[in-house]
Amino acid sequence: MPIVPEICSIIPRARGRAAWWGLILVVLAITRPLMAQEPLRLDLESAIVRAFDRNRELVVASYAVDSRSLAVENARSKFDIAVVPQIVTEIGDQGQSSYGVELSKRLAWGTTLRVGAQKRDGSPAIQTDDQRSRIQVELEQPIFRNFGRLVNREQVVQASNNLKSARRRLEMQKADLIIELVDAFEEIIRLGRQIDSDIESRDRLDALYHVTRAKEALGRTTRIDTLRVDLLRGEATNRLSVDQERFSSIKRDFAELLGLAPDTEVDLVPTARIEFTEPNTQKAVSIALRNRLDYAQVQQDHEDTTRQVQIAHRKLLPDLTLVARSTRFENGTGTPLEDEINFVGLSVGTDLNLKKARIAVGQAELDRASALETIELTELSIAREVQQQLRAYTSAYGEVRIAERNLDLASSRAKLAHRLFDTGRADNFSVTDAEESLAEAENRVFSARARATLNSYKVPYVLGTLLEVDPDLKPEGPSS
Repeated sequence: MPIVPEICSIIPRARGRAAWWGLILVVLAITRPLMAQEPLRLDLESAIVRAFDRNRELVVASYAVDSRSLAVENARSKFDIAVVPQIVTEIGDQGQSSYGVELSKRLAWGTTLRVGAQKRDGSPAIQTDDQRSRIQVELEQPIFRNFGRLVNREQVVQASNNLKSARRRLEMQKADLIIELVDAFEEIIRLGRQIDSDIESRDRLDALYHVTRAKEALGRTTRIDTLRVDLLRGEATNRLSVDQERFSSIKRDFAELLGLAPDTEVDLVPTARIEFTEPNTQKAVSIALRNRLDYAQVQQDHEDTTRQVQIAHRKLLPDLTLVARSTRFENGTGTPLEDEINFVGLSVGTDLNLKKARIAVGQAELDRASALETIELTELSIAREVQQQLRAYTSAYGEVRIAERNLDLASSRAKLAHRLFDTGRADNFSVTDAEESLAEAENRVFSARARATLNSYKVPYVLGTLLEVDPDLKPEGPSS
């Protein structure tokens, strides 16, 4: 029974507020399944933008960048002015209390400057030098081992480099995600076209099967021919089922990359291949060595190990610190008891056993040598990847041209075979063989086009130019 008349027949019998609400719920329950969700229409660019904003792995990587940024601020904070309040209260008959504040500032050269003031309340008669109110200025300056920006700013430099590393990892994950998206995007497009082709092939074979059975009944063909067509029809149906299952699976994977629910329906707009002038191999390698972030990272690792070697050699020097202090005392009445005490001296903290320090130097030297070898290995690896990808790009586009030409030939052959079979001038085997060749040719064309589009994105990927990144994240160029 139609839905609308059925609902209309209920209306006259509905009485009261509760009945009307029940009727509304019935209507919603009936019409809800009919309200199909509109698929999300995306081209590749909008898919990439959405993935950058919602992909869960990128979100985690961005948290790592934020954490490293806070670590940089924490390392820099040791050079901020420190303010330490000092409050002491003693309980007793002759109890005293003191309060004051100390300000300290550390400089990048290792210098530490302290200024403190302390006020004491209590009986002046029992005050000693240590108990009187005072103002003190103190300067500490390391000599030899801990002198200079190299040692004292190491935590800041390392934290900043860790932040750069996290930012590079995030950018490299974005580039990897683009390649994954293009691969999944093109696979969905390919499978959609393949499914359409499978349906057309199945329908043609189904029609051929009925024609063959009719001819078999007339004695114009054999039972073997009918069984062959029936077999091909079953294989076409099976291919369609497999491709549909693969289509559903890859769409779920694609939705996950976009940070969407797995059952989200998407309608993809076919993308154009990236068109660019293919550089020669030598120029392409040079471009990659100026843009690849993994190469920039190994260069940074080498810089870190070189700096650690210098710091390790510093640890072999004496640990001397120049200390200068000026203290002014006064009693509670403001009359100076002893105006000022000045002090200049050296503080020594050297461990005469330098075995551990020498071992640290040797370890740092090995780390630097290993980092240098890693740079050379990375350069060779990048050169090999660039060469291979350029060949793959050229081969993919050549494969597309050949596959498209073969598809035209296979399509013409299938049409001709059907006409000849219908007029009785060709046997059943010619048609089935032509149908198999056509299905294979269509599959090769769809696959070749998908590979060509993917390779057009992989070339800038291996060159490091797929995404625009901050110049401070890029390498300094080839080591030689």
